[in-house]
Amino acid sequence: MLPLIDYPFLPILDTSTNDLIRDFFVPALQRSNKYDRGVGFFSSSWLRIASSGMVDFANNDGKARWVTSPILDANDWEALIKGDQARSDILLFSILKQDIVDLKGSLEKETLSALAWMVADGVISFKLALPRNKLDQGDFHDKFGVFTDGDGYQCFCQLKMSPL
Repeated sequence: MLPLIDYPFLPILDTSTNDLIRDFFVPALQRSNKYDRGVGFFSSSWLRIASSGMVDFANNDGKARWVTSPILDANDWEALIKGDQARSDILLFSILKQDIVDLKGSLEKETLSALAWMVADGVISFKLALPRNKLDQGDFHDKFGVFTDGDGYQCFCQLKMSPL
């Protein structure tokens, strides 16, 4: 597998002609052991569609740190709470780990359980971005990511949405 620095990422990805997951996120995750991401919204469905990259990332002893707005689906929120609780509850952690026989299959079929386990095991950690001033105006809506491999090479992405 080509290292992160040698992978031929396309210089520009257009959502109308490229599959961002296949063409960028999966190969970047497969080659990285650190991933820092800031997004306006998090959904566990992203883990499901990027499962093949997330499996390799976890196998690389990867650690992902996400900053996102606190606007979460109730089921995603519950999975994050369960994963956080399992970090200090050995029984809950062992129950979550028991359900993860095949991480790829779990991410695809039992995404919320896989998310909870990944939080409990430290593969993914989350911070919520809250506005400091003018609480009623806007929310965190950046879209960026930094991938880092074992040699310290980094790949940076910033996603911008273009008007139709």
